Amino acid sequence: MISIVVPAYNAAGVIGRCIDTVLRQTYPDFELLIIDDGSTDETAEIAAAKAAQDARIHLIRQENAGVSSARNTGIAAASGELLCFIDSDDTVSANYLEILHTLYSPGVLPVIDVVCSDRNGSALNPMPETFTLDGNWVDSYFCGQLRYGIAFSVCNKLYSLQTLRRECIAFLPELSIGEDMLFVFQYLQHCQSIRFSKDASYHYTIVPGSAMFSSMDYTQPYEKTFAIMSEKERFSSLIADRTLSRWAFDASIIIIANPFIIDRNYAEFKKWWREFRQTALYRSAVASEKPSGYKRRLLHFAVRAENTIAIYVLFRLLRFGKKKQKRGEPID
Repeated sequence: MISIVVPAYNAAGVIGRCIDTVLRQTYPDFELLIIDDGSTDETAEIAAAKAAQDARIHLIRQENAGVSSARNTGIAAASGELLCFIDSDDTVSANYLEILHTLYSPGVLPVIDVVCSDRNGSALNPMPETFTLDGNWVDSYFCGQLRYGIAFSVCNKLYSLQTLRRECIAFLPELSIGEDMLFVFQYLQHCQSIRFSKDASYHYTIVPGSAMFSSMDYTQPYEKTFAIMSEKERFSSLIADRTLSRWAFDASIIIIANPFIIDRNYAEFKKWWREFRQTALYRSAVASEKPSGYKRRLLHFAVRAENTIAIYVLFRLLRFGKKKQKRGEPID
């Protein structure tokens, strides 16, 4: 049986649609765990009404503690052999579970392609049907092909529940950025390969006008994720310093290019830039190797430069972040 975990917070407008797409699955052996994370709207009532109509649906309510906590609650409550996650505002095609189950075998992470609501075609980097996790996969995961093919989301994958529990793999509730990335990274330590299906059966919803990367300064969340990645007892013994620096450089570009930062007037940006340069994230970023690609090399030079007005003008001119920053894509 497959346990499906759906964390939900104030999702009354979308949770019914999400549940309905799960109930249409061609693979019928599943349980659906709706984890209501302290919603103040009708989310729980809608889920309870659905559960009354289908015994495979279970509603679990908890005080608001964030999506990571809700997913951990789902892992603890699951009773299937396999487990997957679906976000409450997303939907899946009828063959979603069937494809994932067909791809699964012990030591393999099945991954299914994702299509976003704001564009046509795949949202992920092109992936081979099978990716063997050899000695170079960690760098690829954080900085290369796997970053935007696999680390994109915790959803669209199928996990062994036994492995999750035996290895104590869980989400880190203290993180608001990178929690998916580090969860999947922990799981891949116990896999030999990844199998990928090009059937885009997971439908990722992007709300029009979403301000995910434009409504606040994301320095602190990225700093916290970087600090945890740097902890030897957790991750840094597995992640090379070179890889950490490359990840820090990409994170720094995302932070600077955020319209919330780069749309400030020069005096405000200058003050922010002075403070940002004191962070461990920035210090690691400037130590990174010169990247490939003209634009990335130019940005690498600018980030390391002492000339504040030069970096301010460059980022405002490029304006590359408007479309790509919404989903944190790499810079070409």
